[in-house]
Amino acid sequence: MLELLSYFIKNYILSMIKTSSIKLGILLSNIARNLYINIILVFVLIFIIIFGFIIIHISLFMILPGTIETKALIFLILGCIYFIGALVFVIILCSKRAFSKACGLEEYLKHLSQK
Repeated sequence: MLELLSYFIKNYILSMIKTSSIKLGILLSNIARNLYINIILVFVLIFIIIFGFIIIHISLFMILPGTIETKALIFLILGCIYFIGALVFVIILCSKRAFSKACGLEEYLKHLSQK
């Protein structure tokens, strides 16, 4: 009887440890994900500012023939395309699924839950 009780207590303690380790793993993965998102956003912002707005627009403004209004409309459309493209790129990279796939979080959680 005492062995059975100790067996149940041992399994209960192990399941509590497993649950708390999974919670800690999820918490740490969320912290790492937020850091990952912030780093991505900084690099994307720098990339958009340097290449999207300064270099390409100034060079196209010098090359394209036409009136100022036509050039302004073209650059407005190009600016919107760059902004929307970068926004979609950031949304895809910052999703939880992309992060968990990139850092192997799904396999880690499966491994913890199987033990």
